Amino acid sequence: MYKAQKGSGKPYQIYALIDPRDNAVRYVGISIDADERFISHLHDPNANLPKTRWIRELRQRGLSPIMQILETIEAGSNALSLACQREMDWINEMQRRGYSLLNVMGVTRNYSASYFPTPSRKPRKDEGKPKPPERPIASFTPKKQRLKVREIAERQGWTQAKLQRAADVNSRTMSGIWHDPYRRVTYEVLVKIARVLKVEITDPVEEESD
Repeated sequence: MYKAQKGSGKPYQIYALIDPRDNAVRYVGISIDADERFISHLHDPNANLPKTRWIRELRQRGLSPIMQILETIEAGSNALSLACQREMDWINEMQRRGYSLLNVMGVTRNYSASYFPTPSRKPRKDEGKPKPPERPIASFTPKKQRLKVREIAERQGWTQAKLQRAADVNSRTMSGIWHDPYRRVTYEVLVKIARVLKVEITDPVEEESD
């Protein structure tokens, strides 16, 4: 997860989480790093959220949500404001299509326009700090993530080269994963590796407390 900030210098991605059993969209979100946000969804400790219960149910069946990027908002002075608006547009569109979304903001609670940043003036220090749970974007400090790909693979008798070929992953990428447990890895690569190792997509990733 991430803390959304105006002028981050990065594009914003609006994404959907899809149920692999029926290809139904169950959640719409926004992030400056969709791959990292996806992993944080899988490790979300808030058991009271319907989204978390849905993901836990999938994992108990050996499944995982599918992430799809719906739209990318290029970096700019008003990128966050536009991205928030487009996220709400996508939430409305998915509901119009008949999908039962598990979002809190924009579905069970109104998506308040007061949380949309206004780039025309400098905000006050305490301005724009939403009071949970009424906020369009979850804000928190992500935990450090450690990859366990190598230890899982070696327990199963895989070498780096064999796993790289079987998972069809770039050799440089696999070498980085093998030798650096804190290397950033994309969702697509994790899916390929987990499929070969026959583990859940969350198993090769461990979140460490600071």
